Amino acid sequence: MLLAMVLAVFALAGVASAVNVSNVTVAAPNLQTGQPTSSNTSITVFKNTPCNISATITNTTVNEVSNATLVVDNSPVNTTTVTNITTYPYTYTYNNYTFTQTGNHTVTVMATNSTNTVYGNIVNVTVVDPPYATLSNLTVTPTSGIAPLTITATCNITNTGGLAWNYTAFLNVNGTPVANQTITVPANSTLPITFTYTLNQLSQIGTNNINITVTTTIVGITYTYTTNNVTVTVSAPPTKVYNVTVTAPNLQTGQPTSSNTTITVFKNTTCTISATITNDLTDTKNATLVYDGNALWGTAFQQGCSTAGVIWTYNQTYQFSEVGNHTVSVWATNGTTVVKGNTVTVTVLNPPYATLSNLTVTPTSGIAPLTITATCNITNTGGLAWNYTAFLNVNGTPVANQTITVPANSTLPITFTYTLNQTGTYNIYVYVNATIAGQPWNCTTNIVPVTVGMVALGDITVSPTTIYPGQITVAVPVTSANFTGYLNVTINATNVVYNANTTVNINAPTPQTITYYFYPYIQSPGTYTLNVTLLDNNLNMIQNKTMNITVYDPNYVLSNLVVTPTSGVAPLNITATANFTNKYSTPVNVTAILYIDGSAVANQTITVPANSTLPITFNYPNLGVGTHTIMMGTNVTTILPTSNVTVKVYDPNYVLSNLVVTPTSGVAPLNITATANFTNKYSTPVNVTATLYVNGAAVASRALTVGNNTTVPITFTYTLTQAGTYNVTIGTNVTDVLPPVTVTVTTPANFTLSNLTVTPTSGVAPLTITATAKVTNTGGTAGNYTATLYVNNNAVNQTTVTVGPGNSTTVSLSYTLTQAGTYNVTIGNLTPVTVNVTTPVVPTPTPVVQNKTFSIILRNTGTSTITFKYYISVYTNPVNGTKVYYKELTITLNAGQETTIDLGKYPDTYAVSTTAVFTNTGRNYMSVDLYAKYNIEGCASQVKIISKDIPPRTTIKDTTRFTNKNGTVDIW
Repeated sequence: MLLAMVLAVFALAGVASAVNVSNVTVAAPNLQTGQPTSSNTSITVFKNTPCNISATITNTTVNEVSNATLVVDNSPVNTTTVTNITTYPYTYTYNNYTFTQTGNHTVTVMATNSTNTVYGNIVNVTVVDPPYATLSNLTVTPTSGIAPLTITATCNITNTGGLAWNYTAFLNVNGTPVANQTITVPANSTLPITFTYTLNQLSQIGTNNINITVTTTIVGITYTYTTNNVTVTVSAPPTKVYNVTVTAPNLQTGQPTSSNTTITVFKNTTCTISATITNDLTDTKNATLVYDGNALWGTAFQQGCSTAGVIWTYNQTYQFSEVGNHTVSVWATNGTTVVKGNTVTVTVLNPPYATLSNLTVTPTSGIAPLTITATCNITNTGGLAWNYTAFLNVNGTPVANQTITVPANSTLPITFTYTLNQTGTYNIYVYVNATIAGQPWNCTTNIVPVTVGMVALGDITVSPTTIYPGQITVAVPVTSANFTGYLNVTINATNVVYNANTTVNINAPTPQTITYYFYPYIQSPGTYTLNVTLLDNNLNMIQNKTMNITVYDPNYVLSNLVVTPTSGVAPLNITATANFTNKYSTPVNVTAILYIDGSAVANQTITVPANSTLPITFNYPNLGVGTHTIMMGTNVTTILPTSNVTVKVYDPNYVLSNLVVTPTSGVAPLNITATANFTNKYSTPVNVTATLYVNGAAVASRALTVGNNTTVPITFTYTLTQAGTYNVTIGTNVTDVLPPVTVTVTTPANFTLSNLTVTPTSGVAPLTITATAKVTNTGGTAGNYTATLYVNNNAVNQTTVTVGPGNSTTVSLSYTLTQAGTYNVTIGNLTPVTVNVTTPVVPTPTPVVQNKTFSIILRNTGTSTITFKYYISVYTNPVNGTKVYYKELTITLNAGQETTIDLGKYPDTYAVSTTAVFTNTGRNYMSVDLYAKYNIEGCASQVKIISKDIPPRTTIKDTTRFTNKNGTVDIW
């Protein structure tokens, strides 16, 4: 502060000085490397580190004497003064100045002359303690155990310096570093250092000295600090075989790959089987490879050691020669006890070597530019799907390529389209290569020549396709724009059997095709050569094509090809059978040939007796994934052209299962739900199209994506609208259909009415009639039918019956017609029957003297209103009298209400009959309490109490008759 104030005073006073100090610089070793570093502003140094201070002194007065002194923390250091400076600029230097106090300090240089004192720039110096470390408190746990023994070693590191610092710590076992780590410790701080390490080496069986060493570099000097030793005792482990590992070339790259659980290798690949074996006994340990549970002591044996506590490694090579899933392990023994290691599952597959077959190139001739299509089959004979690169080669030069993935044990087509623009003859073939276990592999098809010219023969056709002795038709297309020449056609075997010529004359501005026809007659069976030659006007050959014609003997017949099964999961074994008939009177030797996808795959020779038919049977194994065409032919017949059988072989890694259809029976229309599970066993997703089949017909489909190693449900809903029996199943584009579930659909109950009868059809009111009808269930399900009786289109009665499918029953309904009239009576919708009801004839009473008044008094003595029918008839005597009066009444009486019915005047010898009809239409009992008083003028009256509880939906009747008996009304 004082120095700053002095400088400020000089500035304010405006004192001009000839002497000047600049570029005061402090130089010290770099804290880390020790290399010199310097600054004229600020610098950090370690305590007691020698530093060099320099400055530049200038003076505008020539030869003026000046002095220079180092100033630290505003105090001149007199021992650093340089005097009698007369030559300028002068470099002031003071070396090996040591800062002995930590903290922040200032450094400058002061210059004086006879009149002035000036100061240079200030350098801030931060002085800190060096980051020396101390190590303490080493602990190691556990300090004893059985190998492999994992220990944890921990100690504290203390940074005594004033800066955070990086240290490298080492864990040492018996003086050898086995692990290290870098740790940054803040200034004046303590942190733990922890190591975890497994003692598992042969040299570590026994007593081990464990310590931790720390190194760091301070000012270019390396410092090392070491803890005390901790003793750890490691005992030999029990005899054990562990970490059995199979190492094999990677299927694609060929680089080594290892596994101690599962691994996939190609057949005949040499693999290395290794294991670690510990020995806690002093007897000799031997080890062997165990293949599919069988110890190979004689072929894969390795002698161990007799030293207790030894850990040793078993190593053997083995070649897997059998395709399939195998198990591998390593067993160790001392002659009496066998110790077994872990088991490794090894999947052995055929390597994906491919074969190329059936190269076809169309057309094989034509006019430039000629576009050709080249197709061949590639068959992956291996156990894995594989990628191949195919090249189309024209005269040995690749002109097109494509990559194709072929499933395991499958055949796929490769197709190229290419245009040949120049005339000439070209050799066309397909070449395929791949990388298998890091090694290049390739194969090539045969060569097909293609001729490109200005005039060209097209594809020659012969009809019929199956030729027997007789006339055939040969069609020869010729394409050109301007050409005149000749066509020559010959057919020969051992000699010429046909020879014909025709003139070719094509005159057009652009190429056109004209087909020329020939009609040779071939008399005998055999193999003939058809030769077609195109010549110019000078009879020079331009192009020639030949083909073989086989004329078959009609007395040899191949028929009835049957292949079983026609679908299944790869690899699929099939059986193909056909009948061969020999119509000749002598035996014949026949060579039969089985074709799959157009390629001959098997043959056999049989002797067929005269006038006999024998079966020809082929058993063909391991048919791969795909849709295959199966055919059969012989050397004396054509391939069965109309009896090809298609066999579908599905990938076993796609599984369709657990078909459930609900319900399996019901009434149409019936809604069903069909569900199945689809499993994708591959490690990649797959797109699947699922289809619902009903009686073999696809009725619905859906697309779905199934993830790798996943099972998902597939569900369809469908309506069966017609009655019948249905087979319902589900299939996919990558699996077979499941066995169907049978669903039975019946028609609903359907009723018809017939045979209506009504009796009686006439009578006097009130007239009770009975109607009957036949009810027939024409449906497929039992049901309930409610029959309704209609009178003049009004429903008056009904009943319900249950009728089984195809059965009939008779219903009967009754009703009372109380009024005279004509009624149309029917049940349901049957044609009505007419019923005539007349009013009863009531004769006029003969006037008599002393006629008396007849009457009836009715009173409701109950608590509720009642309504009832009341029928009244008057007869001339109580026994067999004639009805002279009839009346029908509907009477409603409130509680306590009374009514009087006046019947008129009649001789007192007449009798009256009354009927009260009570109907309870409700759901509860109905109480009736009726007081009836019967009166005849001049006679003592009689009373009748009608008291009834009428059940629900019930009708009851009460009939009472009365007459005069000795001056008293008599009722009964």
